[in-house]
Amino acid sequence: MALKLLSGDRRTTEYKSWNAWLKAASKLVAQFDEDLEDDPFAYNETASVSLLAAAAAKAGYLGIAEFSTVKGHKADRRRAANGRCDFWMTDVDRSWGFEFKQLRPDYASDALWLTGMDGARACARRLRSSAADLRVAGLIVSLYWQEGAVLQQSRENLRRLARECDYAWELPASGEHTGDTFFFFEPIRR
Repeated sequence: MALKLLSGDRRTTEYKSWNAWLKAASKLVAQFDEDLEDDPFAYNETASVSLLAAAAAKAGYLGIAEFSTVKGHKADRRRAANGRCDFWMTDVDRSWGFEFKQLRPDYASDALWLTGMDGARACARRLRSSAADLRVAGLIVSLYWQEGAVLQQSRENLRRLARECDYAWELPASGEHTGDTFFFFEPIRR
């Protein structure tokens, strides 16, 4: 199945760049399914972000995962602290600093989604504006471990919650060994 946009403005640089990036990720997931009988988004944030870094290169962008940078201190963002950015990507016009959280829920509830997004937002706000043109909170939700009625209800909840986010995509299972994955992105303006 093909990548589906659930929310977002198709006229923006973010949509155009991120859609190409996530399409490249979907091709890599299909290759993992076929060659390795596995879903790279099924496990954890580190594995998922590493696949997204590979997808950035495949789509023609520069990207790097887990790089060291100066961030705002957790207790007081005005104070500097050494830290890491989960993922940085650039195209010709713009760069993005992403802070991700990942969920692999037994059931994708509103409260769990909100907790994940709030965590990603808090981390993204700590990135300094010098790290990227735009700071972005990202949430990856893998439904790989779900099935039946729970899977269907989780899909419906996440599709509805996508309306709460600036950008959201659904990547349906591409084969026998993959699960549905949802991506939610919220640029941090201040």
